[in-house]
Amino acid sequence: MKLALMTEFFLKYADQATALKLIKELGFEAADITLFDAAGFWLPNKEMFCENYKEHAKELRVLADSLNLPIVQAHTCFHIHKEGDEEYNKNMLEIQKKSIEICGILGVKNVVIHPWNNWSAEENHEFYKQLLPLAKENNVVICTENMWNWTFEENHALHAACSSPEDFLKHMTTINDPNFGACVDVGHANMFAMVDDVTTPANMIKTLGKYVSCFHIHDNDGVNDSHQTPFTMTLDFESLARAIKEIGYEGDLVLEITNGDCQSLEEVCEKAKLQLEAGKKLVKLIEKQ
Repeated sequence: MKLALMTEFFLKYADQATALKLIKELGFEAADITLFDAAGFWLPNKEMFCENYKEHAKELRVLADSLNLPIVQAHTCFHIHKEGDEEYNKNMLEIQKKSIEICGILGVKNVVIHPWNNWSAEENHEFYKQLLPLAKENNVVICTENMWNWTFEENHALHAACSSPEDFLKHMTTINDPNFGACVDVGHANMFAMVDDVTTPANMIKTLGKYVSCFHIHDNDGVNDSHQTPFTMTLDFESLARAIKEIGYEGDLVLEITNGDCQSLEEVCEKAKLQLEAGKKLVKLIEKQ
């Protein structure tokens, strides 16, 4: 079970190669490559989608191999859909296809591609099935993720695609393909205490079982999607660890933490060290279950 950090954590101050080197130097065993632009999640990362994007991906693969740092996961641009904007939707589909090609070159196993929040499992299937042949060709597993909507009147999360254990499982069984898996975002699952008593990280994991391909690990106050350091806020990591052990998960753990309060690369590196220690604590909890 390797601990991985997203290259996004460093991209405000560094390029992808430097981010990979820092992830290795700081003691992580693996990396998650960020394919969206931090300035706008719907924008492709300029470096990764350069004119010679395949050659650039090959260069990064050589670097990662030389560092003995597998790039185990990736995250693509989102949102995948805009109602009534066919030009945007067509362009976004092509971005997802290029993302899968990049992942194939990098040796990425799991690429997280968000569902559209307001689509049913059947509607999201229509989108993903356009990408699955390319995923098979590139030996990549497309992973959908549990999402959330928001009520500003009551100031809390509302259900969206994959947000409840039941709906997430329905997405998995509807698509039902070996190149399609579940990315459980434990922070997102921790946001629904004001909505129901079923949607928790542990229940999400146990309901999905064999369909869990990867994770996004972070913490929050139980209401807001603030992506904080694990073990610092409200998420029950004891029950999370038991659930991960119960389903026999042996994959990797990606820490998906914000660095918005950092003012320099040095501060980012210090915060990354905290994520590594938190990740090690979670691995120990899982191992002792």
